[in-house]
Amino acid sequence: SAINPADVVIGVASSGVHSNGFSLVRSVLNSAEATADTTYGSEGRRLIDDLLCPTRLYPSLVKCLLDGDIEIHGMAHITGGGLLGRGEKLVKDGLGMKIDPSTYERPAIFGAIQRAGEISDQEMASTFNMGLGFLVVVSAEVAEQALESLGQPWIRVGTITDEFQGVDLGYARSE
Repeated sequence: SAINPADVVIGVASSGVHSNGFSLVRSVLNSAEATADTTYGSEGRRLIDDLLCPTRLYPSLVKCLLDGDIEIHGMAHITGGGLLGRGEKLVKDGLGMKIDPSTYERPAIFGAIQRAGEISDQEMASTFNMGLGFLVVVSAEVAEQALESLGQPWIRVGTITDEFQGVDLGYARSE
């Protein structure tokens, strides 16, 4: 309820797929006849290596945030519902969240899954974290202080607006 227009969204990159969306991943890989040794991307990464990458845990990062002298308006671990669904839970009625996709890296595993399954941007972002594992909303006045005090791996990824409702990722939008 503390989130307001012009607030800033800061986030932490995910380590990959994490634990959500594996039913969809399994379905896609079965239909694409992929195996654990199937490679993708320009680096020729094996699917199994990225699918079994340990989920990044955020407690120590969040503890640093909570221990700081920064007023937090909201936060969300991007799990069930993906980036769109979890982002939408942060914004109250009448507000929207605009995430700039150029501010963070979308891991190649998501592109491989999307292409193999011919999955829409909307469904991908409603299922997966798309590269952002944790979001925090702070006022614009303290955003730079928050980023400076937190340091890496926190990044500024978006803003809160009253121009629309829901979440706009720059490539997919919640309804």
